[in-house]
Amino acid sequence: MAENKETFEYMGKTLVKNGNTVYYGNIEDGVMLQITTLESKKSADLDIATKVLMQVVRYGDGSPKILKQSEKNNFYDAFELGSIWLERALKGSL
Repeated sequence: MAENKETFEYMGKTLVKNGNTVYYGNIEDGVMLQITTLESKKSADLDIATKVLMQVVRYGDGSPKILKQSEKNNFYDAFELGSIWLERALKGSL
């Protein structure tokens, strides 16, 4: 089965959409932001996220570890706060 993946770059970090999940960050750094759409509503021809789960995840030895997570009512709020958390995690202060 083919997976639907779209890859972009935003502010020097990779942005990958895979299904209803968006990954932001560089895997080489060992920490990424993961935003998953839990609920959405249809507006014209678009699906608008109305409930999203954001997680800052550390990858490395063993299984991934969730460093911080929260639910938000839209993608913008989740991405804004999540990118701040990601930067803090990369600096080692999360």
